Amino acid sequence: MFHNPRDFGPKGTYGAYPVIKAFNPLSSVGTFLLATALLLLGLISESHADATSTRQASTRQERFAAGFFFTASSRQAAFPVPVGGGRIDVMIVDLKSGDRKRLSSADSSLLTPLLSADGERLLLVRFNRTGIYDLLSCTTTTFVCKVETSGEGSINSPVEVGANRILYVGSPIRTIPGVRSRYPQHDLWILERGALPRQLTQLQFFEMNWLSVAGTNVYFSAMGSGSGKEIIPKFEPVAMNYSDIFRLPFDAVHGSVRPPDRQLAPIFISGGRSTAANVAPDESIAAFLSTRNQVGGYRYDLVVTDVRSGGSRTVESTGRGFSRPAMVDGAVLVREIFDDRYVIGRLASSDSKIVPLVEVNDSSISTTEITEIKIELGGLR
Repeated sequence: MFHNPRDFGPKGTYGAYPVIKAFNPLSSVGTFLLATALLLLGLISESHADATSTRQASTRQERFAAGFFFTASSRQAAFPVPVGGGRIDVMIVDLKSGDRKRLSSADSSLLTPLLSADGERLLLVRFNRTGIYDLLSCTTTTFVCKVETSGEGSINSPVEVGANRILYVGSPIRTIPGVRSRYPQHDLWILERGALPRQLTQLQFFEMNWLSVAGTNVYFSAMGSGSGKEIIPKFEPVAMNYSDIFRLPFDAVHGSVRPPDRQLAPIFISGGRSTAANVAPDESIAAFLSTRNQVGGYRYDLVVTDVRSGGSRTVESTGRGFSRPAMVDGAVLVREIFDDRYVIGRLASSDSKIVPLVEVNDSSISTTEITEIKIELGGLR
């Protein structure tokens, strides 16, 4: 999640974990998202002698990191774009006509967009320069948004659970000796109509993200735990066959999670490093990203697996990598990242390759008319 960049530790550390020097934005959830926040909020100082080449490298990293956030419905797709001045806007693209809007909020960044299954609503996290997180629920016709909850505690990866509930990851501000981050204890929270946010777990992960609610489970990526219990295996930064994807039983009717009674086992291990899964509502298929440790860079390919049979196929990116996949009507939608453009494509079970739907190049982003979101009182509470 996008943390306050002031929490960045000295000498290449994030909290208690080293930042991997070769830029691998998803090597751990925390490293990726902190790097993204630092780059996109423009708070990395250029101390190299060649500031121009440093900035060019940072721009490539911004594109690579921001490219992983992606959401889609049957008719629209949404993703964040850096717009300068330390801000992040969100592009909304019509998958049939190619029409697009750029959502913006003055002096704030719009993060982790999530479209509802019917495409009628858009969940956003708004982060402003004073360090306040707002969870917004917006209509996709007028882009009028309601503030569902707000505070200094971090909010990320919101997802609708029925008409009256929003599940998300949150961490209150905590000070832990030896850990620089102010947000080191991430857990699942739920917001229900007429009630205050309610904490569902006591997992206290150092990092947690990429929620996907499917069937009777909630899937997520996580790293480390400050609870004193080995809830998940220890993070292995150089392992060749590793997954940060886990699941817990989730009761969508009552809004509850069954706590683990033993160490959780990682799932969707694919012969590389797996992360950022999205699972079909009936838990029949799952799609996630996978990479292999490389010197000088990482390319995240798409893996689609049959959850029931265990069979899978990998689609290698011809660009810099794929976004986190979205599940739409039994098909997988992704955004492929290139140096000067993004290509949104669809992979159906009957397709041998990804079918391009819309191309969004840099010039079209900069010239897209800006739509300022409107805030109104109300919300689930």
